[in-house]
Amino acid sequence: MVAAVALVAVVTGSALGIVLGPRSQAGPSAPVAAGSASPSASVVSSPSPTDAPTATPTVIETSSPSPTPAATAQPTAAATAAPTAVPTPTPVAGGGTIAFHANDDVWTIHADGSGLTNLTRTAGIEEANAAWSADGAQLAFQSWADGGGVEVINADGTGRRRVAAGFARNASYFTDSLAWAPDTDRLAIAFVSGDISIIDVSSGDRLDIGTGTRWLAWSPTGRYLAWVSGGTILAYDSVTAHTFTIATMSSNVRFLNWFPTEDRILFVGFNAGSPGLYTVNVDGSSPAAISMPSSEDGAQLSADGTRVLFSRAFASTAQDDVALLRLGDAEATPVLRVPGLGIARWAPDDARAVAERDGRIFVLRLGTGGALQIANGYAPVWRPVP
Repeated sequence: MVAAVALVAVVTGSALGIVLGPRSQAGPSAPVAAGSASPSASVVSSPSPTDAPTATPTVIETSSPSPTPAATAQPTAAATAAPTAVPTPTPVAGGGTIAFHANDDVWTIHADGSGLTNLTRTAGIEEANAAWSADGAQLAFQSWADGGGVEVINADGTGRRRVAAGFARNASYFTDSLAWAPDTDRLAIAFVSGDISIIDVSSGDRLDIGTGTRWLAWSPTGRYLAWVSGGTILAYDSVTAHTFTIATMSSNVRFLNWFPTEDRILFVGFNAGSPGLYTVNVDGSSPAAISMPSSEDGAQLSADGTRVLFSRAFASTAQDDVALLRLGDAEATPVLRVPGLGIARWAPDDARAVAERDGRIFVLRLGTGGALQIANGYAPVWRPVP
């Protein structure tokens, strides 16, 4: 039987309700120029659906004011002017490759805006929501061909194959229903049917481990797979083959992140209708709230477990920002503040991030601020290895 426990607020000391679960066994697209060698690079004003990419990426510099926090549940796009381009652009240092979807295909592009490549090139068939394997050698994605299914393709566009029939749950601006295990042999899928399954991509064998909605997250060693069902966080232990409940919030939970120690999870939880950042041990003990003076969403933990990237909304300015919080600090540092900015995702070097705003993809400089628009598209995700 689960019990109600007071959730301790790390900063403010206020209490929030959470239910802890003991271990229990349980059985659209924005256009990209096809065949083009270079990505989008317009000066950032609100684009029309037919905007095509141009040759030179655009660097965006933004100020970081301190507006009054809003009580909104999550960031929403606002029809206001975007930041202006710097007259003399400063390059975003570092390499790397980013996958995204646009024009019903899956694409890759280098973080400096070069090397735009259409991987799927399937006319008349929609493909979206790509997810990199842990070694960066393969991409999984959703295909609408032949009634719908999840497919896998090599990073160079070869070896395409279907590994599961059916549709995964996904939003247009991020991928949360396809997740590769660290061993790269297993792919977790949250199907629209409600099944949470693990697919052996080599053999095609499917293991159904429970039911839920989405927000899949493998632990660092691949022992646990966590996911969400409404306000409940569940996990499957691949060693014991048991599914168990970690914790239940009063309403929705999303954006699950494992700490490197594999014993604790950071997530976005809703309490009284507003999202915030929380942590809890994998056994359901020691829940805590990371109280911030705004509505936080879209959290992603750095690889070393010390910093959190998240999005937050400010009603007073009709703007959102991507903010960076070092755990233990009382306030986060704004990284980029523009209307309608989507979810940011870390680069492998933990010094940069990629984010999408209104169908435009930006590489963010976390140390010095500013951003480089590199393409038009959705659901960008950084390749795990250089």
